[in-house]
Amino acid sequence: MATVNLGVIKPVFKGAYNNSTAYVLDNIVTSGGSSYICILASTGNAVSNATYWSQMSAIGTNPQLSMTWDNATADADNGAGKIAWNHATIASATILYVDDVDDAAASIQPYVDTWDVITNATAKGIVTITKEGAPGTFATFKVTGSVTDASGYSKVPVTHLASAGSFSDGDGVAVSFAYSGLDGADGTDVGTVITTAGDVLYRDASGLQRLAKGTAGQSLTMNSGATAPEWGTGFDGTYKLHAFSKYTYNTTVTVGNLTGGSADGQKDCIVIGGGNYFTCTPAHADDLFTFNLGVNYYIPGGNTYGGLGFMSATTTNFDTTRNFFFRSGQHSIGNGSGGGDEYDFRWVEYSNTCSGLGWSAGTTYYVRAVGQKHSSNNLIFNHPASTNNDGRHYGTFKHWKKV
Repeated sequence: MATVNLGVIKPVFKGAYNNSTAYVLDNIVTSGGSSYICILASTGNAVSNATYWSQMSAIGTNPQLSMTWDNATADADNGAGKIAWNHATIASATILYVDDVDDAAASIQPYVDTWDVITNATAKGIVTITKEGAPGTFATFKVTGSVTDASGYSKVPVTHLASAGSFSDGDGVAVSFAYSGLDGADGTDVGTVITTAGDVLYRDASGLQRLAKGTAGQSLTMNSGATAPEWGTGFDGTYKLHAFSKYTYNTTVTVGNLTGGSADGQKDCIVIGGGNYFTCTPAHADDLFTFNLGVNYYIPGGNTYGGLGFMSATTTNFDTTRNFFFRSGQHSIGNGSGGGDEYDFRWVEYSNTCSGLGWSAGTTYYVRAVGQKHSSNNLIFNHPASTNNDGRHYGTFKHWKKV
């Protein structure tokens, strides 16, 4: 009895297209999300070849390209629908060779040429190549430079990021691309603005600025124009005693007829405390200072007048930045023309802030007591006016700082 070979009597699904498989009439394969039926038996002819394959269905809008991997590493067009790279070791590949058409003979060159349009110094985008039917086999690269349009194919500079599995010559692959974001504007390297531990970074009208670190105990405040921070002393409304000193001086100072003026030894600047003085260094414009002066004096006869006060300077010989910040006046003590001799004790207290004294924070000032005199008759300061006295001339000083 004769035997008749009917061949394939119904379509047979063969899975993802494989370049090494021998396909016969009515074999069905998939590639790039589309399906194809064999119309002429062959081996090694890609589904893009219409002599051997007819497309049965196509995936809709698909971000992936359907291509065939080629193991050639030379800089060349490896054929329609082929993709390859320039090194046998995937991790060492630096260039992709991408044909101008995909497996379905559709032109992809204009699309591939856009893979370098993003301005990004790190990566213009990410290319992922996945083996069809084996998603665990893949290679991912970042596009690092400009795409070069060669004859029939494009050359894409890349750097390997990750990969797994292995590709065989003729494997169907899906190629996807994701664009990177644009480079943002360059920021300011704050390390070039603030250079020392404790520096403070702030912004003014022109950009980032550095406020050098303050000193111990300072607080960060706003300047008088409310435009930038500065270091100062914070204040909770109270003062704390920072310094106290005192002295006693028991040497009599007798003055007669003097020349008018404010130089040492003249009527408005009689040095009555010897070499005694107070040392004052304000830390803030609102630091508070209190000066006290107690003096015994004696007037031998009538029509004699005088006064007491304080002066400051920035040197201990009181010849620089002289400032008479308080004087009671040349007639604040004394007696009239009909008066006789007179013994008395006068106590003077004066308080003011650093700014009220005309001083600057951080500068050291020296303060001493001075006497004044109006008449030509003798006036005796620091007189031993009575028995059992505790000092002919007594001075105290207190420096209060804001808390």
